[in-house]
Amino acid sequence: MKLCKSVSVTAHTGLLKIFSFVLIASFLLPALCFSAEVEPSDDIVQIVEDAFLVQKENMTETLLAAGFRSKKEMDNATIGEGFLHYKVSRDTILNDTSNNLYEMCTPINQWIFIVKTPERGVMILKVAMMDGKWTVFGGGASKLAKKLNEAVKAWPKSSGYSYRYFDIMNTSSHYLAVSEGKNLIGFIPMPAGTNVTNFNPRDLKTTMEIMPAVREWAASKLNVKLPVYKTGLPGK
Repeated sequence: MKLCKSVSVTAHTGLLKIFSFVLIASFLLPALCFSAEVEPSDDIVQIVEDAFLVQKENMTETLLAAGFRSKKEMDNATIGEGFLHYKVSRDTILNDTSNNLYEMCTPINQWIFIVKTPERGVMILKVAMMDGKWTVFGGGASKLAKKLNEAVKAWPKSSGYSYRYFDIMNTSSHYLAVSEGKNLIGFIPMPAGTNVTNFNPRDLKTTMEIMPAVREWAASKLNVKLPVYKTGLPGK
């Protein structure tokens, strides 16, 4: 279905903290019908591009604080890959006995976009459905932006790869699931505290490598004993 576009942009320039600024770029449309690895519509991409243009014109100091090294680098930056945001709840981690981390992911009405230069990912812009409108509501996360940009370079769409970005609710554990065609080939862990210099986007992890630690964490937070799960977790 072709969406009818009507874009309006409003910049609030009085707030200088990276995560406190609010920049609205929105249009009315129905909620998304989610499907696996859905791509952002041209309208949503345009919303993000318009928002970033307004930020460059009105919020230079904030963007420099968010990770840009110079105004020249900022002026040359573009909007990169967009990811539908998925989440996995702690209850699901503990109670879903399928051992299929990929299928435990639930999409939310939110996208994240990399803002990048030719050399690196610099920051993240978030877009969410608020009151029936897509709203660009935050930015920052320079380490995550750099890792995601390196990941999509290592596994390019032009070679047939696709991605699912998700995190475990109430944690700093982020993951990028990488698929080739209909086959999941592995997960790239992106914990917020990881030193970016040691990040290797080619080092894919299997479900078996991820699930035990994630389940132990969930059990400790909920103060429950880990159930006995089926052996033979699916590999990649």
